[in-house]
Amino acid sequence: MPYYYSLALISCLLIGCSKQSTDTIQSTQLPITIKQGFGPFYPSFGILSPESPDTPVWGKLACSLTGKPRNWSRLTQTRVWLDSHQLVYQYVKSGKITLADYQFFQKEWKWTPDTSQLSATPIKCFVYIIKGFDESRGKWAIMMDTNNDLDFSNETPVYPEPIPMQPIPDKLANTRMVQYETYREGKILSAQVPLVVGLIKGDFVYGSPQYAVAAIQQGDETHDVYIASGAGRPSFESAQLCLPASVLSSGKVDPQKVVKPGEVIDIGGVPYLNRGVNMYHNRLTLETTDATAINSSHSLQVGRPFKSFSARDVSTGKLLSLTDLHGKYVYIDFWGIWCRGCIEQLPALKKVYESVDKKQVAFLGIACHNTPEQVRQFARTRHLTWPQIVSDDTNKLADRYQVTSFPTSILLDPNGIIVARNLHGEELKKKLHELTRPD
Repeated sequence: MPYYYSLALISCLLIGCSKQSTDTIQSTQLPITIKQGFGPFYPSFGILSPESPDTPVWGKLACSLTGKPRNWSRLTQTRVWLDSHQLVYQYVKSGKITLADYQFFQKEWKWTPDTSQLSATPIKCFVYIIKGFDESRGKWAIMMDTNNDLDFSNETPVYPEPIPMQPIPDKLANTRMVQYETYREGKILSAQVPLVVGLIKGDFVYGSPQYAVAAIQQGDETHDVYIASGAGRPSFESAQLCLPASVLSSGKVDPQKVVKPGEVIDIGGVPYLNRGVNMYHNRLTLETTDATAINSSHSLQVGRPFKSFSARDVSTGKLLSLTDLHGKYVYIDFWGIWCRGCIEQLPALKKVYESVDKKQVAFLGIACHNTPEQVRQFARTRHLTWPQIVSDDTNKLADRYQVTSFPTSILLDPNGIIVARNLHGEELKKKLHELTRPD
């Protein structure tokens, strides 16, 4: 989800922005402008997880907060990261995070730090939110530290309401502007970000209603590119893109046409790789590419061929190969036993699997960050009857396909082309019925 830091659009909308040949790789830098509201994107939300002194690494780094309401019971505090890279780096420099943990974060996040773009001096790249039960009102309430002074005595309580999901409005009530700090062009700057807290399925969640726009000039034509930060942070650590043509009549983008980092976006007939946003310079980077590079990648983008693999079923020990499933629609689910969202979707997924024609459709689970023994036992207990394999240190399937969020799923056609991703429950059932029904 995008961030909120007002920066004017530079008059030169692009460096080297004429329509280019894809024979050689060329990088295009596009200044971005920040917009309020969720815009064309479906927002992502983070759960307000309590900060605990017992949490490894982060527990010992919790800040002391003052001014908490005395009439609130069951009070907890949550630190919302606005720039996780900066947060980790500054604690490494201060000696509060070990080098071993620093290296672990780099590996897990697939992050190669550019320390010239990070402040060694600690900055307020986070904000605190407290939650508690207001005994005087008989309601759960939250407060945001909007001026980021770690003191809640001058803050106003908010009593979160359920967030409407169909449709999600562009802006939500009780949105607050929060102060924080950024490091840009070698300077520590003051900035603002809008945050909103609401309820989804009984969980207190937070989000940032912002997105960004860039423009690319090709000859006499100007093309807008909409940008969302998939991580839900104003640092745009995972910038997702779409074009105006991909926006439906609902005002939201077709989820199957969102372009993630490392994927290809076609602008004016020219394919570009999304290389993400660099907030230090306030730019989106696009890189020209060609069909050969696209088709040889391990992309999970709709319309691309899925690179095959072989691995052993954890229950039978049988070697499974995707090439053996050619001629069928194949639903592949990257998941984990530890993943709450993955577990919650299983009952609906089982119903879909039981309803499909196994001669036309196959399911395959790829469990990540679990052992074969754990997955085998879990599948037996939960009666998961489709094959399960694991992504481990040998096959590195999650890394190979750049899967960083869970669950992540894709649907392949009988020729191994990706026709949809992240379909669950009724959406998956409807899509499979549409694809397999007799003409």
